[in-house]
Amino acid sequence: MNVLFVCTGNVCRSPMAEGFLRDQAHRRGLDIDARSTGTHAWNGRAATVDGRRVMAELGVPIDDHRTLELDRDLIDWADLVICLATEHLRQTRRTFPDVADKTFTLKGFLEILPSLPPCDDTESWLGAAGKHRRLADAVASPDVDDPFGERTAAYRRVATEIRDLIERMADGLEDKRVGAGT
Repeated sequence: MNVLFVCTGNVCRSPMAEGFLRDQAHRRGLDIDARSTGTHAWNGRAATVDGRRVMAELGVPIDDHRTLELDRDLIDWADLVICLATEHLRQTRRTFPDVADKTFTLKGFLEILPSLPPCDDTESWLGAAGKHRRLADAVASPDVDDPFGERTAAYRRVATEIRDLIERMADGLEDKRVGAGT
């Protein structure tokens, strides 16, 4: 399964989520690929210095990350589009209305993940997720804070939150056997 994380500049939250999901997929033997993008990213920039520092402290370096602007190729690549805040969800769905059923906030997706059936094949499983879109969209406090421009402590707080959310996501995906390795 291909998972695309979306934030604003693709320099803080989405590269953290990408790094954590890649790490979890590798540790668990899940066949999941992760990438990240930003609704207002400039292609080719590195993640923020504080973001790279904090992620290295947490054992998931993102030094090689380079920003990508959200575009049709990335959307088409993704089986699942996970936004870090409601503003990203709205912009993604507005720009690419045909992918609304595979686009969720991270917290919204976690809300519906336990109610999804076991995965027989990724396409039908994601179709089931799309049918729960309204429930996912109604989750209270769906946003992950943006640490951009804040002190290192804010990056640590946000990275820890994203790590915990991604671990929950990996637990749920592993439980459903989505993208399970052979």
